[in-house]
Amino acid sequence: LEHLPEVLRMADQNHQAEKVGQNDLFGGSMVVEEDEKIAPSLEEWPERERLLLEKNAIGLYLTGHPINEYEDEIIQLRSHKLSDLADDDGAQKYQKVPVVLAGLVSAIRTQNTEKGKRAFVQLDDKTAYYEIFIFSNVYEEYEHLIQKEELLIIEGSLNTDFSGNMRLRINVLHDITSARQTFARRLQLSIKKAQTSNGLIDKLSELLPQQQANCPVLINYETEDATAQIRLGEAFNASLNDKSLKALRKALGKDAVKVSY
Repeated sequence: LEHLPEVLRMADQNHQAEKVGQNDLFGGSMVVEEDEKIAPSLEEWPERERLLLEKNAIGLYLTGHPINEYEDEIIQLRSHKLSDLADDDGAQKYQKVPVVLAGLVSAIRTQNTEKGKRAFVQLDDKTAYYEIFIFSNVYEEYEHLIQKEELLIIEGSLNTDFSGNMRLRINVLHDITSARQTFARRLQLSIKKAQTSNGLIDKLSELLPQQQANCPVLINYETEDATAQIRLGEAFNASLNDKSLKALRKALGKDAVKVSY
């Protein structure tokens, strides 16, 4: 896309040359060599941006799923997969069983009632699509979190009514940042001794101190001879928003940063 204007210009030039008969002896059109530029060397789109562009272009995610970015955390957070609820069909009996669910918002439908606006929200966690019903009082409080293509974490309870049908009552909604602030127990960083010789420690001291950060940081430190766990003091508590975690993963490596619940 970055190179597209130049490509279109060259294609138009090529087409004009064909119209006036400027062809070489082998039937190929002539393109001035100095106009042929190598496409700029650019970083790939972030995965989430690429996937959203795929969905906008062809109606589905082609090369992955946006929820993959948070899958390790979702597995720890949720009590049930959406397929567990979708496939239940009254097979189990529930009596105010607390649940935590997570899914990407794929569709939103709202209704105006005398008590306010209520919503039907379709979630997708890769195991199933499942529609949840949100009462007006909950919807009004958390409407700002209910956005298409965004991750939604749900606290609620399951009940079985007198007809044997399962009912999900939703109490609290979270985005991934507020879920981390509510449920996360620590941030685990894995560091090898060889990494510490390139200014990494100074870099960490810049990345970790955050205003109002409240998540303890535990470092799994590994040398040639031993491993140890080091808990950092409160001055180095972590902020668990996506921006901070991406910066840490860029410095340490994707698999070296883990939020534990």
